Amino acid sequence: MFVDANTGQPRQDPVKVIDSLPLHPCMSHEAHETVPRLHLPVAPDCNIHCNYCERKVTTSPVHEICPGVTSAILTPREGLAKTSAFLAEWGENAIVGIAGPGDPLANPETFETISLIRSEHPRARLCLCTNGLALCDSIDRLSNLGVEHLTITINGIAKEVIKQVHPQIRVDSRWIGGEEAARLLIERQLDGLRTAVSLGMHVKVNTVVIPEINVFHVEDVARKVAGLGASVFNPMPLIPRGLMAGRARPSSCHMKQVRARCAQHLPVFERCKQCRADAEGIPGQAAGRSEESEPIMNRRRFLKASGIAVAGSLAAPASAVGASFTGERLRVWSCGGLAEAFIPANERYEEISGCAVDYIGAFAAALGKSLLGRAQTEVFAPRVLELAQKLKAQGRMLHFRPLCFTKYVLITPKGNPAGITGVQDLNKPGVRTVLSPGASPPGGKASLVILKKAGVVQAAQENAVFKGDCVQRDVAQIVNGAGDAAVVEQRISRLPEVAGKVEVIDIPEDFVPGKPIPFVIGIMKWAKNAALAQDYVDFILSAEGQALFDKAGFIPAVSEEGRRLAEKYGVRYE
Repeated sequence: MFVDANTGQPRQDPVKVIDSLPLHPCMSHEAHETVPRLHLPVAPDCNIHCNYCERKVTTSPVHEICPGVTSAILTPREGLAKTSAFLAEWGENAIVGIAGPGDPLANPETFETISLIRSEHPRARLCLCTNGLALCDSIDRLSNLGVEHLTITINGIAKEVIKQVHPQIRVDSRWIGGEEAARLLIERQLDGLRTAVSLGMHVKVNTVVIPEINVFHVEDVARKVAGLGASVFNPMPLIPRGLMAGRARPSSCHMKQVRARCAQHLPVFERCKQCRADAEGIPGQAAGRSEESEPIMNRRRFLKASGIAVAGSLAAPASAVGASFTGERLRVWSCGGLAEAFIPANERYEEISGCAVDYIGAFAAALGKSLLGRAQTEVFAPRVLELAQKLKAQGRMLHFRPLCFTKYVLITPKGNPAGITGVQDLNKPGVRTVLSPGASPPGGKASLVILKKAGVVQAAQENAVFKGDCVQRDVAQIVNGAGDAAVVEQRISRLPEVAGKVEVIDIPEDFVPGKPIPFVIGIMKWAKNAALAQDYVDFILSAEGQALFDKAGFIPAVSEEGRRLAEKYGVRYE
């Protein structure tokens, strides 16, 4: 049973809803390969500023594939003539739409064009793409003209997100910005969506996935618009243009993660070509132009050609794009506790990329001290957030992002012979504890703080049958049954010599000292190939890479729990 996040009422399973989607090439995967569409570029003006947008009328031989681009602006009469010729060739099953290059609802020519088409072709299937700002003012008119399919671009439902994407909007001939503009845009988009659905329109919502800005917010948008009745959701990777030309484009692997999260709320369209304002034909067959003529669509070629140091992407790479770095080497350091995850992750990255990873996992304080001195590495993953912040403040680390969190658990021998149900049970007489007070931080010290906050530290110390100086070695006392319980990081329970030989019991977060230790990963200023370093970090933060950290006992930063912890404790991109 799926529950609407906005109303709390049951709603349909998104997987079942997708079977009822209209035969539209931008809403249905089946139609994408069979149904032609025509975009009429009759709407040059726009009522909103988008930092990623670059409207362009160009006859350049390099055919840019992206919204906002057209080879010409048509008059309404020219739009009708174009439509008549298109329908004569493709038949009345084709879709005729208006998608720019500005916003259709900011141009009176849009309504004139649709009226002309409706008069000449009363059975034509019409659609329109809009930013939604003027939708409430226009929706009745669109409905009366028989527009059945609508696409609204909604890039966020939080003001702090929208302010970074849309700095200004035009309302009643007046340009406004800041928080007022963000609030009005969100309100009008959602009201327009709600009204369009009530009038029986099929509404697709597009969201441009922008690294560092809304990448973890997209699911919130999907959840919200699903509750308002949107038919389908289309997360689209940023095409770096306009004021965002220096940003990296989210990779296919990261987009796969975003789509998977959004698909829990409503059907997700995965084949969007991010078409031009003058596109025509069948999208699924529009690949006649060579990749060389579409450089902006090829992430690796774009990065190499531009020379951009792609610091700042929250993207994750496609595992299938490996050969680009064959023969190159990358130096990676991390705190030693992460080695169980980094070693298999590095092996996998070498396999898919052809790059050799020179990896060192050692005591975080030692590596940090070295990097604050004269030592150099290209990628660094410390377990101390303050160290990353200090390295960045000194210009040694270009940027960093959340990687994962540690988690503390209570372990007992297999079968839990002492019948322990929680950390408070360490107060019970006869419970034999294993401690590691001499272990390097945070191992021994953190476990003692947890026991103290749980109110059992005195009993645990009095009942300790073993006090060691290395958690990883001392855990053998639990495996062989010499002790009844020990507090360890969850990663310890996943070690080959421990996994499957102990029982694991959660410890409430309130007992964890300070905050669950956040690990971050960052690119250093010494990275010889910024694109390679970024690609590696993207892989580590991809679904495949993060799965290896999950397997090793960490909480992945991209997981729901990881995002919650990052928000709660202020661990974010810097």
